[in-house]
Amino acid sequence: MDDLEYEVVGVTRDLTSIKGLDAKPDLVEFQINRADRPMEQLQNYDGSIPLIISWNSTEAAMPESSIDEKAILEVFKYNLVEYVDLHVDLIEEHNSLKKEIDSMDVELIVSYYYPDGTPPEDEILSQIERSDDS
Repeated sequence: MDDLEYEVVGVTRDLTSIKGLDAKPDLVEFQINRADRPMEQLQNYDGSIPLIISWNSTEAAMPESSIDEKAILEVFKYNLVEYVDLHVDLIEEHNSLKKEIDSMDVELIVSYYYPDGTPPEDEILSQIERSDDS
């Protein structure tokens, strides 16, 4: 068997919950759209584990008004964020946000969540390419 390369990612809405972990993940995905007082949590976070900031949903598509661009951009002032995870629909709808993220020292993860079934691969790739062109 080939050596596998991977990183363990923990997902949370509460950054205080990772203090008591016996085994620490390589990264923590902090779901800011589902967190209680996310900016306060980021202010108090010790930075012991690098963060993925996500604004995602288990819904197939998220309405444009559901994202807070200011909140997404505000997290960068804490210098704890290595990745930003956004649903492909949000990237297509918020071109200015994508441009801001592209100009920062973070990696963008483009997610494609459709809980009722996986669309064909060509459809997924086409949507991701369209978002990259916008």
